[in-house]
Amino acid sequence: MISKKKNILILDNDECLGYFGSMSGFYTSIIGNYCYKNRLERHDQKRQEVEKLFREFSVDLLKTGFARPALKEFFNQAYQLKKSGDLDHIVMYTSANRNSGKHEEKYVDWVGMLRSIFEQYAGKPIYDLDHSGRSDENPPLEAKDGATLKSVGRIISRLGLTKDQVGKIMFLDDRPHNIECQENCPTDRTLKLGMTAYMYLPKLERLAKVCQKWDPVFQRAGLEMPSKYLAEYYRED
Repeated sequence: MISKKKNILILDNDECLGYFGSMSGFYTSIIGNYCYKNRLERHDQKRQEVEKLFREFSVDLLKTGFARPALKEFFNQAYQLKKSGDLDHIVMYTSANRNSGKHEEKYVDWVGMLRSIFEQYAGKPIYDLDHSGRSDENPPLEAKDGATLKSVGRIISRLGLTKDQVGKIMFLDDRPHNIECQENCPTDRTLKLGMTAYMYLPKLERLAKVCQKWDPVFQRAGLEMPSKYLAEYYRED
């Protein structure tokens, strides 16, 4: 019996699905520092509680405009394609670091956090794999423009597949010129789909209202309040 070939959708994060730099700053300063300071590893109940709180806060942030318009609908359509069998795997492939240093690996995971935020936003388990070109590859591959050179072959290998087991691949990225298709990658079946970079920032006043809403909740949990970091990680040009 011939096995069905696997169709794969690979999605870039920043400037493709939305604009998440400020959210990353909030996470690092509030949740990352708290987990590192208290040595909270993934299984610790307190870490799970504060990460759940941050996900709920971040869904509100996405709604202010950090998410590209219709992102939730896009996730739900992709999920339906998986349910129907037309799509087999959805992969997050980002240039972002999971953490800012080796000593933080057990306590900080921005890439995994953003994946869980997206899935809570959509209300469904969207991704089969989250992958950081800067943290999950050794050495990381850097493109001429300073971004990550994204190797499709590495994703295929991480999914436990060979080139012959892959049907079609669609890779969405605002920098499609940085998508590399060598080694274990079916070049003739890989579509690199470029997106206009999404650089939208909501008004500072609108974001301030969201932070103020969540400040007392964070404070009761023993965390720093989001409003404390708003000016540090948010800038309107």
